[in-house]
Amino acid sequence: MYTQHNLRLVLFVMNKYFQEFANGRNFQDLYQAGVKGLITAIDCFEPGRKLQLSTYALFWIRHTIIRSMTLSSFFKVPFGLESNRNTKGEKEAMVMRQRYGLDGKGNRTLGEIAGNLNISREMVRKHEVKALMMKLKHPTRVQYLRHYLL
Repeated sequence: MYTQHNLRLVLFVMNKYFQEFANGRNFQDLYQAGVKGLITAIDCFEPGRKLQLSTYALFWIRHTIIRSMTLSSFFKVPFGLESNRNTKGEKEAMVMRQRYGLDGKGNRTLGEIAGNLNISREMVRKHEVKALMMKLKHPTRVQYLRHYLL
């Protein structure tokens, strides 16, 4: 009953947040993911918390659509949208560029990077590990790397 009454909410979320992806052949994929999010929201909803169902469902619908877009090979997700879920901050990106010479100035040591960013060498190391782990945890890379583990 709640699902049928709130299907318009799925369309609202698609038009507001995912308008550039909702046109054409991707519409049904996004709509199906949004309905799955709506069903999850209805199943997990607790009226005693004094939240409205629409507010709670909005989160689940967006979350499910973003997840399906990220895991799907049919969508090219822009960096800004994927970074909400996955991807590295400004410090991690800067550390990776300087550490591996992606900025064209050659590889740098932890100490040199720490001096450039005014942070400790340990923090540089943590930013590097965080960026690498986020890259390696991406579902498409995990499937690719599994072939080498077997």
